Amino acid sequence: MGTWDFDSWAESYDEDVTAEDWIHKDYWKVLKLVAERAKGLVLDVGCGTGNILRFLNSESYVGVEPSAGMRERFGEKHGFEPLDSHFLALPLQDGVADTVITTYAFHHVPDEEKEDAIKEMLRVLKPGGRIVITDVMFESEDEKARIGRGWSKGGDRGRVLHDR
Repeated sequence: MGTWDFDSWAESYDEDVTAEDWIHKDYWKVLKLVAERAKGLVLDVGCGTGNILRFLNSESYVGVEPSAGMRERFGEKHGFEPLDSHFLALPLQDGVADTVITTYAFHHVPDEEKEDAIKEMLRVLKPGGRIVITDVMFESEDEKARIGRGWSKGGDRGRVLHDR
């Protein structure tokens, strides 16, 4: 999904989000707020390196991550790896998740697939369950593409994001 190179980014991801540039402003605070709203079986879509596990206190957790690099880094940190999947093919049966969360990932779903992604999250959600989506917004598709190109090239991500 998109031009972002998450396999290469996995090694420095945790350090980069801690820098709290504009795209990750209040990153840890946001993760804590999401974790406080997650109960029961939690499905974390686009879980990255698993930073939310710092705050999550649930009965069970299933992470889903399409990037092999992010899954590997997650495994190094937490002793288990998330499942290899994505928003449009969640590897759970119908109606089993109490909470579906996604943080800083939904913007990678192409606009024409967002409705299908939400339907897929609803499919795995129990009746009365909760979906919590936290993400960034871009001023335009051009701005999103420009930022994506800058991040996919590596380099000084903070500077790339601030050159408006």
